[in-house]
Amino acid sequence: MIFRLSSLMSKLTFLLIVVFISPCPLFSKNLTGTLYEISPEPQKALYRWEMTLTPKGLPWKSVYKTLDGVVVARDEVIWHGDSFQGYRYERTTINDQGVVTVDKQTVHFLHTMNGKQKKSKETLVGNFTTGPMVIVYILDHWEELLQGEEQAIRYGVIDQTSSFGFVLSHDTNHVKNGSGYVVFKMDADSFLIGFFVDPIYFIFREKNREMTGMIGRMLPVGVNEDGAYPINAELVISR
Repeated sequence: MIFRLSSLMSKLTFLLIVVFISPCPLFSKNLTGTLYEISPEPQKALYRWEMTLTPKGLPWKSVYKTLDGVVVARDEVIWHGDSFQGYRYERTTINDQGVVTVDKQTVHFLHTMNGKQKKSKETLVGNFTTGPMVIVYILDHWEELLQGEEQAIRYGVIDQTSSFGFVLSHDTNHVKNGSGYVVFKMDADSFLIGFFVDPIYFIFREKNREMTGMIGRMLPVGVNEDGAYPINAELVISR
């Protein structure tokens, strides 16, 4: 499955972890947002997020910074002409880099941690997503999801150099669903994977299908005296 800009332009306004596509012709543009601690109000700000949109065919890049401006993570979606070619990220706090590329009917994974490499490959399937391309899948199946249908996907997890099964659904019980907003949930399709991975929630304005936020595991990794720890947060996009 090769993602093409021509098929996305009429469907997509935002891709996340992380990329934004305008329904109008693409042009350079900056977006901003804040990652907040998942907790009752008042929420504590954890990181700032910035996204730079670029013309067709060029990488779309994002960066995560601490509140005092130190870069902790960055990522980009890679295009070859108008076709999706891959996704890469870097987490500077733990010397971690990863890339997934699509070549014909094969998905290639490469993960590097402290100079040690892991790589693998698998057959490309029609419901494969990775990084922010899961948002493409949501928007491409918007009507079915709103009607209550679940959508099975294979999601490429670069640091595991493999894809895993997840299920997308419209979460009508979520506190942020309703009053003009819709929430979609991405959940593991097996108890074993779900034991290690919490659901991720994507929040959209229903009227224009514009993504306004995300709740769940984020790209940055924190480090304290006990070592590295994952960041679960709520991203609020301020434009």
